[in-house]
Amino acid sequence: WPRRVHDEFLQKTSEDGRRLLTTEYDIAVGELQSADLNAVALEVPDNRRAWVVALNSGLHAFVYGFARALAATIAMAPDTGGPEHPPPLAVDEAASKVARMVRYYVHVGVPLQDDWELSDPHSHLASRVTTMAVRFVYLHEISHILLNHTSAGARHVVPLDHDEPRCLLLEHEQEHEADLLAWNLLVSVLLPERGRL
Repeated sequence: WPRRVHDEFLQKTSEDGRRLLTTEYDIAVGELQSADLNAVALEVPDNRRAWVVALNSGLHAFVYGFARALAATIAMAPDTGGPEHPPPLAVDEAASKVARMVRYYVHVGVPLQDDWELSDPHSHLASRVTTMAVRFVYLHEISHILLNHTSAGARHVVPLDHDEPRCLLLEHEQEHEADLLAWNLLVSVLLPERGRL
């Protein structure tokens, strides 16, 4: 899925944007199974034009599970009329499921497979939310590259606790800047029907 999103972005971006991303940068995009990251953009050592964007192989399934839990709290009525589909989960049940999924994903690095029945409209909503969310994660990492945030000076490796493994952190301002650029790219390039979700 990361490669499909990357190809879609290159296809839908402007000619100038595509030229910049394909001639100025050498970007490899793929999945990595790791409990340490959701996604990361790393500069290839000794080559300031080459980057690796790695997204956790379980991220898509994790986001879908999260979106299913959120969608399950909404009463949905079809556009064509017909019966309303009541929310299959109460908010506290969904919150409990989300908390379990987050704990499992953060500690193990793979999504917790928790399944329950959803109506077609609920499943469709969860699928659409997942599609937009994983596109946003990809664009967030591309934004770090475009904003030159992934240079060695912008990263800090710090321990989370005295007895825990170290993790890679970026400055909060850079995360916010990457979020803003990723949102703008998502809305202007990847959203269907020019901004209508």
